[in-house]
Amino acid sequence: MRLLFFVILAILLFLSSPSYAQKANTKNCYSILVTSTDLSEDMSVLSSGNDEILILAYQNHEKLDSPVVMEEFVFSKKNQRKRFDLKLRSDSLPVTILIIEIDSRVSNLRIEAVCRIHQKKLNKLFDQHKTAELEEYLGDEELLSFCTLFPYGIEQSSCSNGYINNMDTYEYKVELTKR
Repeated sequence: MRLLFFVILAILLFLSSPSYAQKANTKNCYSILVTSTDLSEDMSVLSSGNDEILILAYQNHEKLDSPVVMEEFVFSKKNQRKRFDLKLRSDSLPVTILIIEIDSRVSNLRIEAVCRIHQKKLNKLFDQHKTAELEEYLGDEELLSFCTLFPYGIEQSSCSNGYINNMDTYEYKVELTKR
């Protein structure tokens, strides 16, 4: 009986230890790192020179649901980085990430709804570099990156997207890393 008491006590002490609690809390915890190698708004004298960015990250298989990340930020120069922490619903589902350059006063919720509803069409148009057709869905907003990254079985997954649009080049890299 005494031995059973000490075994149970040892198990409880182990489960309440900081190292065990830290491992349990980091399950499905990831970071998204967005890096600007070349801004989309740095050529025109009429533009702000900044990229006002909206990042949307979803974790679903076929149909996008509510985003796990939806944040706006600004890159004011090349080679800037921005990190976002997220807790994924599952390690076994891919993460779809969209980087959108905001050029109008349309609400982020409205942009997100368009992206969620028309994600397959936007992905196809983005892959084919059909910027005029993308404008039909996004108006003045520019889709700078559309990629699907896979968290399962690896420590890091990444994609890079670059293009020339209206005589201005841009390039962004997106990385998904296990924390």
